[in-house]
Amino acid sequence: MGTIPHFFSYMMKNLSEEWGNKKPYYELHPIETKITFESQIKESTYIEKDILEGLNERQKKCLEYIKTKGKIITKEYVKLVNVSLRTAKRNLLELKNRKIIKFIGSAKTGYYKINGTVNGTVNGTVNKFTI
Repeated sequence: MGTIPHFFSYMMKNLSEEWGNKKPYYELHPIETKITFESQIKESTYIEKDILEGLNERQKKCLEYIKTKGKIITKEYVKLVNVSLRTAKRNLLELKNRKIIKFIGSAKTGYYKINGTVNGTVNGTVNKFTI
């Protein structure tokens, strides 16, 4: 390794350890070098308080569940908040219409997850949610 790649490798290794991550691993190819960092930090979702305004407690509980589990199906929502299937569908549809969650998949096997955009913003900017 040359001076610059060696220095870069040294810095990345130290930064990874300093931040509590595993050491990076390298894939050397004739044209490129790939450096992969594995972080102990999982993607997190935060829900802004203004987005929660106007939601009922069941819907807030649903968002907390999705935040933890990554997704929810209608049957899980029914059990989670102890409501009828009709009420569950109505609550989930309201969240979907407000663009807080989105439905992925077919009607039979699909699930809901936090939408990547809320009010036209891209996930990672304004709409990283906090509950």
